Amino acid sequence: MKRLFYLLLALPLVFAACEPDTPEQEPEYASELALTSEAEMNFDAAGGEGVITFTAEWKDVTRNTPVPAPEVEATCEADWVTDLTVAENITFTVLANEADARETKVVVTYGDKSFEVAVKQAAKQNEPDNGIKFT
Repeated sequence: MKRLFYLLLALPLVFAACEPDTPEQEPEYASELALTSEAEMNFDAAGGEGVITFTAEWKDVTRNTPVPAPEVEATCEADWVTDLTVAENITFTVLANEADARETKVVVTYGDKSFEVAVKQAAKQNEPDNGIKFT
């Protein structure tokens, strides 16, 4: 009877010894983002279409359960850069310029990585004054 009592008393110790000593490691991820087109894009005063090419990769460093990769995002503060769209490439439209030369930047982010692309546009060229006046 004493043996049974001691055996039942030691039983919780057996189960406690089976629990893992270290908690599960938190997953760690690394993002890779690279610009594959030019870092500066120049447009004439008429405007036009722009394309930024890039590569983006999401790596699970700890090899734990997969977590969905973040989305590539592109932003631009200038209102003359419109239709900013992110897909396989980043596309946008530069509106016609009716004034002085201007420039802005498109900021591309992916996870904790980012890069900037300068967008420059020439000033509107006025008609040359050749001295001939029409009345």
